[in-house]
Amino acid sequence: MNYHGEMAFLFEEFMLKILINGVVACVLCQCLMCFAQPVLPTHDYQLTAKSQPIAKVLTDAAKIAQVTIHYLGSENNEISVSCHATSVQRFLQCVLKPGANSVFRYGLFEQSLVLSEVWVYSVGSGSFSALDEQVTPHDDNAAQLVDAALSAEHVMLRESAMAELADSDILEQSRKTQVLLVGLSDKSSSVRAQALAGLVKQPGYDTDSELNAALSDKAVDVRLMAVDQASTNRALLQKALQDTDATVRQYAAYKLSELVQSSN
Repeated sequence: MNYHGEMAFLFEEFMLKILINGVVACVLCQCLMCFAQPVLPTHDYQLTAKSQPIAKVLTDAAKIAQVTIHYLGSENNEISVSCHATSVQRFLQCVLKPGANSVFRYGLFEQSLVLSEVWVYSVGSGSFSALDEQVTPHDDNAAQLVDAALSAEHVMLRESAMAELADSDILEQSRKTQVLLVGLSDKSSSVRAQALAGLVKQPGYDTDSELNAALSDKAVDVRLMAVDQASTNRALLQKALQDTDATVRQYAAYKLSELVQSSN
């Protein structure tokens, strides 16, 4: 088998290992996000329920708002709601009540962020006033996305928010870069990998030091992401050839062979 044939075989083996071990969950999460169905406002959301279980109320609210709602709470107490609003976000804020523990996920649709999915840990108490007021400020959307990226309890939420943040223009560039840099220290390796990929996308930011540091990360998926994002940086790829993990070494060798072919 010649050199290029061997590299092709190793890369096929590498891709199989990735699929088996699930180390590219961050990429899969981006794909899931691409197929998420964003919700366009219909300007009339109404729900009235008297002494109904939380799960049923949230199911009804999801159908009305056409938004996926995941209820992760352990309680299924009965609640009463009377909500009428002209925006999806305001409608769901009414249903969940003040003090609710929830995360709103936004997706990109025609260069705008729209609400597409909600995770609910607990429902609040009390009620909103002036529910028919249209309240969807740009800053609120940005705050929700940043909060999900940095503070969401579930790894998938932080990972997805990092991916959305990297591709959106909802934050000024310096603030976006700052959030992605914080994501590099997340306790989850998949979030760190996603933050690294997002950082590489930011215009005018030199990520060589971050990529170099990522090659020393204890998690294989972060090191693989560093190799993937190294692009034409031969020094980084050469360093990755010394990695303790065979899959990282094989991928670095493949990337270097691509560079050799492209330069010929």
